[in-house]
Amino acid sequence: MSGAGTGPERTNVDVRRGEVFELVLPNFATAGFQWQPTFDNSGFTLVGIERRGDLRQVVFRFRALGSTGKIALALARPGRAPQETRTYTICVSEP
Repeated sequence: MSGAGTGPERTNVDVRRGEVFELVLPNFATAGFQWQPTFDNSGFTLVGIERRGDLRQVVFRFRALGSTGKIALALARPGRAPQETRTYTICVSEP
């Protein structure tokens, strides 16, 4: 499942508790930029990061542990202020 929408706020992503879901973003690692996730560890856990499409995309894989919450991803060069931030609302339901 990919995050969708435009601008800093993204559309809701619906998942079930225990489900693994993906947020897919453009990859800018060759320019020195990296996406850094921020989220509540009681609600979600990061289970993997993968580069796809000839390294044009970065995929963050999370598992839903708790209730509905937000995951923010900030695009920045190390030690610099973010150039872009994307926030996803993850709506978690019971299995």
